[in-house]
Amino acid sequence: MRRICGPMGVAILLGVCTGWARADMQQITVAIPGTSIPSEGYHGLLAIAQFAPAQGEYLTQIDFELAIDFAGMMGFENLNPSLSTFFKLELTWLLEVDLPAGEEREGPLLDMSATRGVVGLAGPFDGAVDFAGPSGRTYAVAANGVAAFATTADASDLAAFTGNGVVELPIAGWFEGFAQAQTDHESDFWDVGFAGELTVTYTYVPEPAGLALLLIGPLLLWRFRR
Repeated sequence: MRRICGPMGVAILLGVCTGWARADMQQITVAIPGTSIPSEGYHGLLAIAQFAPAQGEYLTQIDFELAIDFAGMMGFENLNPSLSTFFKLELTWLLEVDLPAGEEREGPLLDMSATRGVVGLAGPFDGAVDFAGPSGRTYAVAANGVAAFATTADASDLAAFTGNGVVELPIAGWFEGFAQAQTDHESDFWDVGFAGELTVTYTYVPEPAGLALLLIGPLLLWRFRR
C-alpha cells in the first residue's frame, strides 16, 4: 500500500480521476409553444442558454433532440353543381432548426417532415363554400412525436455555445398542401401548426484537479497517519 500511495501511485490515480471527469453533462430543454404556419411560412428564433464553464471546464460535444407534434385542418369543396367527385388531400409539414447566424454548415442542423393524406367523395355543389354539407369535407390531421437528432463537436460550434448569455437558433416551418379531384371546379383550405420542445445536452470536462484531490485526499491522509 505504501508504494501505491507514493508519487507514482498518486500520478496514476490522478490520471484515472481525470478520465472519470469526462462524463459530466448539462441538459437544457426549451419549450416550443403552439405555433401556426402561415402560407408564406414561419420564421422565428429559439433562445438557448449557453454553457457557462467554471474554472478549467470546457465543452467537448453538444447533442440536440427536437421533438415535435404537428397538427392541422384541411378541407375540400366541390364547386361543380352537376357532378360528384372523388378527391385526394395531402398535407406535408416541414420544419428546420439551424445553427446561429454566422456558423457554417452544410444544410440545417435539424430537419424533419411528416405527411398525412385522405381520400373522399363530395357531392355536387350545395351553394355554400363552407367545406361541409353534401359538397364539402373537413379533416383534422396530426403527426405526433416526430423527432430529429444532431451532434456536433466542431470547435467553432462549441465556442458559439460557450459563454454567459444565450444562443439564438433560427427555426423555420412551412407546409405543402396538395388537392386533386376529378373535376376542375373545387376549393381547398389548410390550417397548419406545430408545438414541441428542443433539448440541448452539453457534454463537458470539469476542472480535473479538484475532483482528483477530493478522491485522493482521504487516501493520502490515511497513509500519513500510519
